[in-house]
This record gives sequence, structure tokens and C-alpha cells, in this order.
Amino acid sequence: MLLPRTPERIQARATYLTKYKVKKLLSLQNFTLASPHARRHQSTAKRARKILSSCFASGTSSGSVSPTRCISALLLVGTRISLRIFGVTRRRCGKRVGLEVPMVIASELKAGMAIRVEGEIYEVLEAESKAGTAKLGGVVKTKPRNVHSGRMWKPHFRPQERMEDLEVEQRLMEFLFSGGDSCTFMDPRSFEQIEIPRAMVGRAEKFLPAGMQLLVEFFEGQAINVVFPDIVEARVAHTAPPAHSQQDSTWKEATLDNGLEIRVPLFIGPGEVVRVDLRTGRYVERTRGERRRSA
Repeated sequence: MLLPRTPERIQARATYLTKYKVKKLLSLQNFTLASPHARRHQSTAKRARKILSSCFASGTSSGSVSPTRCISALLLVGTRISLRIFGVTRRRCGKRVGLEVPMVIASELKAGMAIRVEGEIYEVLEAESKAGTAKLGGVVKTKPRNVHSGRMWKPHFRPQERMEDLEVEQRLMEFLFSGGDSCTFMDPRSFEQIEIPRAMVGRAEKFLPAGMQLLVEFFEGQAINVVFPDIVEARVAHTAPPAHSQQDSTWKEATLDNGLEIRVPLFIGPGEVVRVDLRTGRYVERTRGERRRSA
């Protein structure tokens, strides 16, 4: 029996699923609905597709929609949901229609991608494939960062190992201020303010002037990453002469105007603007701009 698809029923069923049945919802964006026996199950697949399409049509302007609403829509055509690690499957009287979740194999991982492994969301910072031997297969060395805790991880994956590829939404946000354990950003269009953990911002916080606009990545409405430029500029506040043990060195200690200490070449003096690699915190080069006038 097809029950009326009212918003109240969808919300009630979604709440029930979220609390009791679905602890680790998979992203259902960019899904494909397929029936292994299209001739026998054409009617069922057609009804499911119609309801899912209406759910996606009522989503946000970015095209995203809550996964619970999609699952609830399937329940309304009298199905039983079975979540699996590689997708979502529904069954009814032995009939099966698959709802596939976007997956990626380890050999296709690239820096900047967002993935979900064992229920945790990670941003891939580095990914390198190593060829294997006749006895030992290849391996993919990665360096993902947990977007919630900021913890770094260096796992090795098999090239064909699969994981969930997350579709993220990018929004231009304006940095306001930092305080406590968070940094506050604002959407310049809606004036909505959000707090992002300092662990997610890292050393880049020292290079954030008030009013600077950056791209922030969101997944299911939650900020998971801030996109910073690889190279930033800063002015040298003062430098120290090389220590006695470093007389033959071409580097010396310098303090930037944001308080960060780095090593710079001997020819760099106070007031000069230098470029710093945010990924490593190291000096890159001197800009050809003007020097700060001494008071």
C-alpha cells in the first residue's frame, strides 16, 4: 500500500532512521538507480525514481539533499533499507534495486579530495602510488587529515581498495576574528557566521588579516576544510645575526610581523616582504616590492 508522501511522515521517518537505524549515513548525491532485472521490476524502479527525483528537486540551490529524505522516500514505496559499505540496497520480496554511492579507488586519490574511511571524514593532503613487485603488490601512500580533530594519518592502501568519495560544497567566506579554540568566518551574502576549529586552520591563522576572503568546503552543512593559498606574503619585523656556530651558514633567524619565526637568507633585512610556503612554513623568496620606511 502506497502511503501518502507528506512532509510530516518523511520527517518522522527520517528522524527514526537517524536515531535507531542509520548511524553512518552515506552521501547519496550523484546517485544512479539501476535494476538488475529491469523488465520484471520496471514499475517498482519507476516509482522509486519518481519519488527520489521529487526529493532532489526540493533540495537546496546547490543540488544537495539530506540522505535521510532519500531513504525515507524509498520507504514510502514499501521497501526495506539495508545500508552497506559500498552503497545502499533496498529489497522487497526478493526484488532488489541498487542505489550506488560515489566511490573512489586508492590509486585515483589526489591531494584536496575528501573521503570517508571507517566512518571518519578526511582531507587528502598527499597521495603517491608505488609500484609493487611480483610477490608484493603496489601500494598507495597517503597523508589524510581528520577534518574534525585535525589529526594526521599516514595509511597505506592497496591500489584497488575502495572508499567513499565525498562531494563537497565550496562557499566564499570572510574571516572576522579568532578567539578561544575557534576562528569566526562570515558569509558575505547572507551574513551568516560560523565557527571553525583552530586545529582546522593551523599555522595559516597567523596569516589571516580581518576581512580576508577564503573558500570554505562544506559537507552535509558542516565546514570540513578551509582552502588556503600555497604561498603567502608577510613582512619581516626583525632579524637576528647568525650564531657563532652558524658563521658559515647562509641562513639566519627572522621574526615576521605576525610573530612567526622562520629562517631567511642573510641578505634579508627588517621591513622586507617575503613569501612563505604555508604547507611547510619555510621561506620561499623575497618579493620585489618596497621596503617599509623606518620611523
